[in-house]
Amino acid sequence: MDEETVKEVKIALIRKGWTQGDLSAWIGVSQAYLSLVLNGHREVPWIEKRVSVALGLEKKASGPQARDEIEKRRRNRGRVAAT
Repeated sequence: MDEETVKEVKIALIRKGWTQGDLSAWIGVSQAYLSLVLNGHREVPWIEKRVSVALGLEKKASGPQARDEIEKRRRNRGRVAAT
């Protein structure tokens, strides 16, 4: 991500009261991997797109639904699917 976009992401996180961990849970990646993307060490277009949507940097942001998704992913974190 370019520097300007990262600034917008940080501002949006503060406005929503989210941490990088909250955002990474919503997106479905680890916080460490999201950090690599935000710091420009990885270019992953689908992650960048989901960051924009989650934070309302695009018109498609899901608002309150994102909070439900974060909670759902937090509850399921560490669980292994039964086979």
